[in-house]
Amino acid sequence: MEDFIKGRKLLDDSLKKKLLSIDRKTFTINDMSNLFGETYDTETKSMKKAEIPRNAYFELKAGEYTNQKNIQTTPGIFMYNKLFVEGKIDKIIPDGYYNTIVTNAAHNKLLNYIFKGLVNEQITIETVQEFIDDMEFWGIKPQTIFSPSFTKATTTSNPKVMAEKRRLIKAAKEKYGDNIPLSEMVKIEDTLVKMNYEENAGDSGMSLYDSGSRGSFNNDFKNNNIMLGPILNPSTKQYDLMESNYIDGISKEDLAISANIVVNAGYPKAVGTQVGGYKTKQFYAVFQSIVIDKPGSDCGTKQTRKVKLTEKNLNDHILSYIIVDGKKVLLNYENASQFIGKTVNKRSPMFCKGERICSVCAGKIFEFFDIKNAGATTVRIPNDIMEKNMKKFHDAKIVLDDVDPDKLLI
Repeated sequence: MEDFIKGRKLLDDSLKKKLLSIDRKTFTINDMSNLFGETYDTETKSMKKAEIPRNAYFELKAGEYTNQKNIQTTPGIFMYNKLFVEGKIDKIIPDGYYNTIVTNAAHNKLLNYIFKGLVNEQITIETVQEFIDDMEFWGIKPQTIFSPSFTKATTTSNPKVMAEKRRLIKAAKEKYGDNIPLSEMVKIEDTLVKMNYEENAGDSGMSLYDSGSRGSFNNDFKNNNIMLGPILNPSTKQYDLMESNYIDGISKEDLAISANIVVNAGYPKAVGTQVGGYKTKQFYAVFQSIVIDKPGSDCGTKQTRKVKLTEKNLNDHILSYIIVDGKKVLLNYENASQFIGKTVNKRSPMFCKGERICSVCAGKIFEFFDIKNAGATTVRIPNDIMEKNMKKFHDAKIVLDDVDPDKLLI
């Protein structure tokens, strides 16, 4: 039995047939809501249960759907396959059916299957475009139906945790007065976050945080339901402890501290976006002249870049040339297993001697995607940096690390 089947009820055969009869091309969000959504009936003043319960499972015999072996699955996983896998990428998915709880990591693994299938020419770029179109259309629509994140536990402060917060802060003030050390503030915060996480175990609203796709329990939930915690005071250069949270509201005592959140985050974000945007334009200006030479070209450089290949970074180096016993070898998915875990000598644009980046130093990945102006792809770097900086604006969690100076010395 699959782990995600535990605690679920077996779905009625008539409802299973209804699932299997769904036509993806004519299926709408209203159909999905009618099948899986729980609605409030204003006449009876009661909740109308979903026709197909989310906490169910059913069995699929080999070949009954796209699956190639007998499996147990859930309505939610089935709909993920129905909308994004069926008729598009099922032939490149092991056993033809992606039977796993959909988390951020699981979705990224699916994207790796797609990239590998495209490079191996098992699917076409048109198939990938269709997948992306479906993801953009359906991506977030089923969220409120299959993975509701707003529950009592995730939208209210826990009385038990609040009592512990008051106790810990009182003890800290008795010991340190108004000068509670940052390390003690973080310790209190971490204790409360861990306690609240354990209190919420099993609640359906936790799927938002546990999925890894959106929301940070350590930051978002903490700020909303526990407390804002340490906030940097730009005047004193010290941290003030903000005991309030957004759910219960900001107390009068914390108003001045809350103003510093804007000073420390809002203004830097605006300036950072400006700087990031300009940096992107600089990349365009500097790298726009970098062009890949014609297929088969080779500058003949003897210099290489040493890279340790792992399962995790393989996609970053696929279709690159490596030097093995003095010979050029194109790294692909067929021979990759020979080099995983080993350090290889990779030809790189860093050492190319040609007026244009030769085909060998560039590898065949640009050629595969018909990209000649490779320099234009470098804007991904400042864009990623800017995006991470903007996300950092929303993360107010202070993280402390223990560092041993002796271990830093080489």
